[in-house]
Formats: sequence, structure tokens, C-alpha cells
Amino acid sequence: MPTDSARTFLRALEVFRPAFTAATFARWLLLMAAWVLCTERHALTECLVVSGAAGVWEHSAFHRVFSRRRWDLDALARLWLAALVERLSARKLRLQFVIDDTLGTHKGPTVFGLGTHLDAVRSTRKRKTFTFGHVWVTCALVVTVPFSPRPFAIPLLFRLYRSKKECARHGGDYRTKTEQARELVELLLRWLPEASFDLLLDVSYTNRAVLRGLPSRVRVLGALTPERR
Repeated sequence: MPTDSARTFLRALEVFRPAFTAATFARWLLLMAAWVLCTERHALTECLVVSGAAGVWEHSAFHRVFSRRRWDLDALARLWLAALVERLSARKLRLQFVIDDTLGTHKGPTVFGLGTHLDAVRSTRKRKTFTFGHVWVTCALVVTVPFSPRPFAIPLLFRLYRSKKECARHGGDYRTKTEQARELVELLLRWLPEASFDLLLDVSYTNRAVLRGLPSRVRVLGALTPERR
């Protein structure tokens, strides 16, 4: 990684320091920097090898950053959002958030939360394709950058969607994707108590479960089917 790029990247990660203890942040920072340099599977052990930490520090301490974590993913999202909003406010840009779900293929008998889900990318109107893996309901901040004519979506928040069957088998309350989406919207409203922003939704999330009772400072841009109008 070029020196200037590495410094910029590490400086950006400093935003997250308040969410960790000093020791955990040092390990997490090393792993994040090494993850960028990985060219294979991005496994934790590979990160340690790429970074040069393998053989210098004991591996289990880095595994415990995730297996026994006390830091909170939503706390990281809140710190990241605050830093991004500060920059966007200086440019006097209106905040735009997009909510959608994404499918990631996974296998393995010990992987939590797996299920069979419709693959919207590979499916057509005539043929439905199903894939085994995880479905994440995500919320991202839409930003523009000087080096690209198209906007980018920076992921902030996410929730793992689990099917009724999977919840019944391994425990846990079943929640629909739209219920999880509304939870993410509520976090935005709580973290940005005075800000006005746009909520960009596709047809799956433009419904009462997500939109009911939203304050006037939230402008919704979404698609409606005839039966939902």
C-alpha cells in the first residue's frame, strides 16, 4: 500500500477509537489494514501473515477481538456517521440514506443464521433462483466523490435476516425484513435528532411497516406498486 494512502486510511480508522479499549483497538487496527492487503480469502490468519504479526504475537488474542468482543457494531456505525455528516454538512449537502437487502453465499454446518433465499440478481420473471447463505438488511449513506461521476453507498448499519424456519430451529424471534429496516430508520432518527434527510427505498421497503409515523423531516423516495398506493 502506498505510504500516503496508508496514512489516509489509518487516519480515517481513528474515528473508531472511542468504541474500543486501547489494546483491542490496536489489534483491530492491524487487522483492518492487513485485510486491505490480503489477496486471497481474507481469513483472519491470512491477515496476520500478510501484516507480519504471525510469529510475533499469539494468534488467539486477535481471534478474541471477534469471538469475545465487547465492542458494539452499532457504536461503530454511529461514530462513522457522525464523521461523515460533519464533512457533508461543510459542503451543505442533503443527507441521503438507502435501505435494501443483500445476499451473501455461505456454506458450513457451524455457520450461524444460514438459510435458503431468493437470489434477486440471478432470478428472472420466469425462473426463480435460490441460494444458500445470509441475507442482510442494510442502511447506507449515499455520497459523491470527486473521482467518479456516480454516487457511492457507504454501508453503516445492518441486520441479519433469519427465516421463520431458522429461528424456530435455533431460537430467536422472527422479524421481517421490513421490521428490521424500520429499526435502522429509528436509529437514524435518534442519532440525527434535528437533521432532515432523504430515505431511498425500492418497492420491497416502500410500505407501512417502514413508513408509518415518520416525521416530516424525512423525505421518502421510493417505488410503489398499484396495490400499495
